[in-house]
Amino acid sequence: MYVCQKKIERAKVGLNEVLIRPEGFSAGVYFVRFKAGNYQAVKKVVLVR
Repeated sequence: MYVCQKKIERAKVGLNEVLIRPEGFSAGVYFVRFKAGNYQAVKKVVLVR
């Protein structure tokens, strides 16, 4: 189940930042998936209110 999905078409090479606004999200544990070319990662994010 997707809670939120954001697709960025093109980003500059190097360090990039994506701001996630938690309005409407309940406190809890979320998993965020990052994909860029052949790179994929899943990170755990804990939202505390």
